[in-house]
Amino acid sequence: EWCQSLKNITIGSGVTSIGDYAFYCCNALSSIVIPENVKTINSKAFSGCGSVTHITLPFVGKTSNASGSEAHFGYIFGRNDSFSLGKEIWQKYGMGHNDISLYTLPSKLTSVTVTSSATQLGFGAFSVCDHITEINLPDSITYIGGAAFYGCNQITEINIANASSIEEALFYNCSSLKSLRFSDEVTYIKNSAFAGCASLSSINSAEEGKFYISNNVKEIGDNIFNGCVKMKTLVIPFTGSKQTSTGASAHFGRIFGTTEYTGSIKTWQNYGYNSSERYFIPTSLKNVFVTNANGISEYAFQNCTGLASITINPEAEGAVAENAFDACTATVAFEAYVPEAKEETTETEEEESIESTELTTTETEEESIESTELTTTEAVELATYKITVLDNDTLQPKANKQVAILIDGEVNYTAIGVTNENGVAVFENVPVAEYTAVLLVRDQTFEATFNSINEASFMWYTEYDN
Repeated sequence: EWCQSLKNITIGSGVTSIGDYAFYCCNALSSIVIPENVKTINSKAFSGCGSVTHITLPFVGKTSNASGSEAHFGYIFGRNDSFSLGKEIWQKYGMGHNDISLYTLPSKLTSVTVTSSATQLGFGAFSVCDHITEINLPDSITYIGGAAFYGCNQITEINIANASSIEEALFYNCSSLKSLRFSDEVTYIKNSAFAGCASLSSINSAEEGKFYISNNVKEIGDNIFNGCVKMKTLVIPFTGSKQTSTGASAHFGRIFGTTEYTGSIKTWQNYGYNSSERYFIPTSLKNVFVTNANGISEYAFQNCTGLASITINPEAEGAVAENAFDACTATVAFEAYVPEAKEETTETEEEESIESTELTTTETEEESIESTELTTTEAVELATYKITVLDNDTLQPKANKQVAILIDGEVNYTAIGVTNENGVAVFENVPVAEYTAVLLVRDQTFEATFNSINEASFMWYTEYDN
């Protein structure tokens, strides 16, 4: 504690626990390595370690099987209001509006490595760690809790190769994530898993724009691809939430959600008597393959005017509702989908498969694909949003205050930031939409409306400091 000149630490093989405040304010430490013999890391063990840029851990949180707020990455740093080199973040331990805990992380910390003894990440483990650019995970991790990477908008890649499931809001607003692969053993994908992943251009495929979900997946949540504006080809086992879904639960549009975003087509789909639901499907999506359906329900592809082709497994042809493709302009075919080798093999085999596929594709097909892409892809409109916090008495700027922007007033945070020395938090390259500004004060939230130039402001009252 308070060893401010300490530059390096070596934790011996006999150490099994690190106590509260053990390395408190060791400001000269730039890197921390915790060996696998350590089984417990207590609260605020590394509070105030402001120069840390990288940390290696045997697990995330207090212990390897921690839950709730004790499973958060921020747990070992705790909260420190006097920490000048810190960055305040709110981490989620549930999907409720107030299911959050406040921590102060080193603002210079950008890289985290979890070693091979770890088998799980808890709910919200790295949620809202929006200044971390690199999270290295071992293949040994088989369970990852919901919202584990929620709001990690700086990471471009992540290893979840052996995760057994894709939980709720797992990658919500990971807007820099470029590609992703997960195990064929995954049997369900929960709500909003990839929502807001505006840079995501492939899932389980080496082909740009292709999202491949295997037949082993038996349940698919709502809104999982909301805002995935780089999707060109989608391979899914069925439409709707399950193979046996009916009504609104069988709509193709439900996996894209009901929240509008730039680069989407508003699509109304009917269900029941005089009822309909509005979805927003990416304009970039042109080709859909349904690979394991029992049939196609009423209005499943209704009004899908942006699609060019829909290919469905032949077994479903005898159970297609009469109005399944009502006002849908896509070409529909019933043919077996043959997975490309690159969707199931090693990187070397993937490259060979890509070459083989390119050699057998006719010039006419290539020209057709090129033409389609040139005429249908639309740029996503981006904007900068600013939130200002001023002292109510002096009108001076308030720095290091937690603020956020929300989409359409929903409780899920779209982005969270901290005000600078001028009392301003700037959110750059945000897809244009109807946002609400939010000020976070411990367990309270206050909302404001953005003006016509995407700016909002709050007053900071004295009682907020108590």
